Amino acid sequence: MDVDEAYQTWLFTHFMLVRRTIGVSRNTAALDGVSTQVLPGRMTQPLFRQLWRVREQMTANWNRDGGYAPGATRTANTET
Repeated sequence: MDVDEAYQTWLFTHFMLVRRTIGVSRNTAALDGVSTQVLPGRMTQPLFRQLWRVREQMTANWNRDGGYAPGATRTANTET
């Protein structure tokens, strides 16, 4: 997750650099000839897509049953 976060941070930093230097529009092409307008869409793509899918599958069935509401007093579990 740390690597993915660093990658996302780099993408955002790169987008801001491009925006400040050459602009972000349909008519502005990057060095590779691709429109700079595609950069925002790339920023939302995770680096390790399969890892994110597994994480989503693992957490899909989580529910709050038996949990604590935010700020609620927690009691010690005395069952052994």
